[in-house]
Amino acid sequence: MTLQSFDFDTEFALLDVGATGEFITRGGLRPGVLAYRADGAVQALTLDVEPGASPAPAVDGARRFLRDGDHAAYAFVGELTRVKEAYHVAAEVDQRSRGSNFLGVALCSRGRWRTLLYAIRLAGDRMSLASPLEGSTPPEWCPIGDIWANPFVADDLVRFAPPNRAVPPGTPLWQTIVDLTKLRIVADPANAQDYQVFLDDLRTGVFLVAGRSPDDLNRVILKPRTVFNPIGSLEAPAAKLLLVSASVQSGPEGRIA
Repeated sequence: MTLQSFDFDTEFALLDVGATGEFITRGGLRPGVLAYRADGAVQALTLDVEPGASPAPAVDGARRFLRDGDHAAYAFVGELTRVKEAYHVAAEVDQRSRGSNFLGVALCSRGRWRTLLYAIRLAGDRMSLASPLEGSTPPEWCPIGDIWANPFVADDLVRFAPPNRAVPPGTPLWQTIVDLTKLRIVADPANAQDYQVFLDDLRTGVFLVAGRSPDDLNRVILKPRTVFNPIGSLEAPAAKLLLVSASVQSGPEGRIA
């Protein structure tokens, strides 16, 4: 399935009918992803989120699954809760009294988006969906984001693509970081080698991914490979980074159908 053969609007219409029908019939919908492969196959991945746990590992697992395959598009469907204007993937579909609740339907194909956000109406034991809010830009409520614009997940090893730099050598900031690192080495000689590794990585632009920026999902939060450093973390546009070594999934990322 190439981008030319993928019928975006038809697939979105079918996705909407299937997601809303499943929601009404079953009384809820677990969050999940549909991956439209380049060979025409479609795979489904359920995001397993334990009650009270962060959805981040499941979301990163889904993003890793999409990134590592040859996909023409992906869809996200699932219940969401909104607390203090922030949207969260709902782990328990029967806990609808904790905040405003929605059903999200999104289709993304290399920068193109179509989305629907339905408010869930509750009246006693009866449930219905309000008229949806439609969109054609990346929605703040979709946890996956644009996997083509930002394919990076936590613990990926990345490098700044030349000529980009985290901190350009010779600048005042560079010299300040070098001076601070020298002071740390003097104060902590047992870890001098790790501090030197940090300086080498800073020079070559090598970092670990800590996650995506909450303010801009096309930006990445980076951290040095060693904790022995004076900077902590920094942000960079995903477009300026290259993947050196992909992270390995350490736990269950979901259930593939």
